[in-house]
Amino acid sequence: MVQQIFSHLQVVGLILDIVGAFFIVKSFVFKTPKSLAAESYGTDYPNKELTAGMSGNLFRSFYKQAVEAKTGFVILALGFLGQIFGLLFPDLIIEQCLGIIIVLLAVGIPCILFIYLFQPLRLDKIEKEAEIELSKH
Repeated sequence: MVQQIFSHLQVVGLILDIVGAFFIVKSFVFKTPKSLAAESYGTDYPNKELTAGMSGNLFRSFYKQAVEAKTGFVILALGFLGQIFGLLFPDLIIEQCLGIIIVLLAVGIPCILFIYLFQPLRLDKIEKEAEIELSKH
């Protein structure tokens, strides 16, 4: 059964669609009200010392959501392409290990990419560059 699942491009494409959709909604679905308040108002929200939009967490949250949405879109598009090729070439059978590798790469590459993209020093640099650019106007 498992051999059949990962041997057909249509099925691999559908699996990629699921993975891609997960990355698109991940940032929104798994947020708790507490984390939303911390991102919007700062971690001192119960003391109400910070006003809306003053939190540095908000930039990082939006940045993460944008990267996850783009990643999800690319994986979703690859999944749809896999389905198209599966429909156009129904007799095409790929090696089971290749199908598993494709799915693992679709999950693994974004995880590795996120480690690089969300380094605190890198995000600090992006924030400073944005502040400099905004101060010019």
